[in-house]
Amino acid sequence: MVPSTLVDFHLHSSESDGYFAPEVLAWKLADAGIRYAALTDHHTTAGVARFREAAVRAGLAPIVGVELSAFLDDRELHLLAYGFDPDHPGLQAFLANPAPVEKAIQRLHQAGGTVFLAHPLDYATDDAALDALLSRLKEAGLDGVEAYYGAYSDPDRERLAKLAKRHGLLRAGGSDFHGPNLMGHPSPGVQMPTEEWKLFRNALGGSGAGGTPSRMLPENPSPAPPLHWRRFSFRIVFPALLAIACFLMFLFGVLIPTIESSLLARKREMIRELTN
Repeated sequence: MVPSTLVDFHLHSSESDGYFAPEVLAWKLADAGIRYAALTDHHTTAGVARFREAAVRAGLAPIVGVELSAFLDDRELHLLAYGFDPDHPGLQAFLANPAPVEKAIQRLHQAGGTVFLAHPLDYATDDAALDALLSRLKEAGLDGVEAYYGAYSDPDRERLAKLAKRHGLLRAGGSDFHGPNLMGHPSPGVQMPTEEWKLFRNALGGSGAGGTPSRMLPENPSPAPPLHWRRFSFRIVFPALLAIACFLMFLFGVLIPTIESSLLARKREMIRELTN
């Protein structure tokens, strides 16, 4: 059996059309056992920094990413870019609007990115049409294909991987996860052959999250910390129990003795008055 690695390089957050905030999404990936991931919101990198910070705390190795629309003649295609510098001059203004494929790939390359065709079977299903499309995109500078797409069957994934190799293109994997009951795969994470993942990782020429070169991302990032319920226990339950304990100490140590002393004093005063 071919060794595989659970990854996800196609994810969306509430910064575009996803359901979960970037931080929440990062922890969900960690809970799912995913070790390497890229947030690829549509036409924005607004959530990248937040996703990165949460991902590192969760034990993930994050990669800078984005998904954008581009046009090949009058046909709209979706591109995935990885490892670029999100602060590259002019990049943010460029991401705001679709552009011709050639210009989009060129601009992303200038920012240090590596560019892939997202969910390729959306544009062609038979090998001949796919072959022609990839040939043209390769001439335009395309670097790879999202062969290991979450919604595709294993035979389709293998077919796309072989076709990409034939054109000298890299392979990537992603679920296109948007959230519960939304478009894309219903859960994050795809199994990608480990050798394919290493080729993908080593080919990224831009900067990974936090300025770390993407090609230097660790093969085995630190394992995720304990499950969320432990964090919940420490951050929520423990303070609540501490507050209750303090209240009980005040109740039995201060309030009740004070009331009892006051009642006894009043009783003594009443007895004294009756005796007089």
